[in-house]
Amino acid sequence: MGQYDVFISYSRADSTKVKDLISRIRREVPGIKIWYDIDGIESADVFQKKIIEAINNSEMMIFVCSDNSLRSEFCQKEVAFAKNKNKKIVPYLLDGMQVQDEDWLLFEFGLTNCISAHKSDEVCRMLRDLGKWFGSKRNNHRPQTRLINGHECVDLGLPSGLKWATCNVGAIKPEEFGQFFAWGDVKSKSSYTKENSITFGKDAQQLRINGYIGSGVNLTLSKDAANQKWGGSWRTPTIKEIEELVAHTTSQWISYNGIWGHLITSKINHNAIFLPAAGWRYGSSLKDVGVSGCYWSSSLDGKDEKDSEFAFGLCFDSGNIVGRCNLRYSGRPVRPVSE
Repeated sequence: MGQYDVFISYSRADSTKVKDLISRIRREVPGIKIWYDIDGIESADVFQKKIIEAINNSEMMIFVCSDNSLRSEFCQKEVAFAKNKNKKIVPYLLDGMQVQDEDWLLFEFGLTNCISAHKSDEVCRMLRDLGKWFGSKRNNHRPQTRLINGHECVDLGLPSGLKWATCNVGAIKPEEFGQFFAWGDVKSKSSYTKENSITFGKDAQQLRINGYIGSGVNLTLSKDAANQKWGGSWRTPTIKEIEELVAHTTSQWISYNGIWGHLITSKINHNAIFLPAAGWRYGSSLKDVGVSGCYWSSSLDGKDEKDSEFAFGLCFDSGNIVGRCNLRYSGRPVRPVSE
């Protein structure tokens, strides 16, 4: 079993409210790893084994206190086990409780450590504390994060060994949109049209003759915005490299520093990158900001060498992330990669 940041102890009778709490934590503390038994476990023996493993492999516990959980034998066993293992426990008071329940709570924790779900300042303080503690912990344990030619990258443990940048071209923070490019352009512009596109309307043979793609269907480095802006070994990912990313990561729609997008987390080493929902440019307009994102690949539609309009991209909305063809003249961000 992998490591978790937080174990949620709760009564299944409170599942709806607990789901809301977990959703808020994940929105405001991107990348946090939470264990909670929302689906249930078949047998009592398996249940006990999985609970023990999960608590042992979690940094701390949030105990969701309610009339239901305080009457739950399993919840009280979870709290007792976590205390014996010297885990930090944060009692989260979900609703009003009987006097005898409050006495048990006071005996176990002391009221000074409790967070009331009905006091926004206490909930915000808990979320800030989670962000500071786990954010600081991750920042101090990032052995695969390094600079290449002055730009930060993350090792997601992909089979190819490819590293993904933490920011878009033209950005200095993960949540910034950066610059937008038409496919095959190495400069951003104020308007994106068919008429001012240098690759729209040209098939693969024409693009090879003009030096935009090589013997395959991928941009040459001289026509690659990522390489021309960042230099060194940086480049725009191919469609196969985007497919590798999707296959070996999980994605979560979150708000990161006030910007919506997808947190892409490795299934292999749990490192992550954030892709903001930067939208796309058509003409002089910026469309679908905060709703969708579509990042260029360096690849044409390899199935049709006669195609003169489309190139592949990594596209998403609040749901899935997919590889999809997009009109080459539209303006879209680029997230670089490097070996």
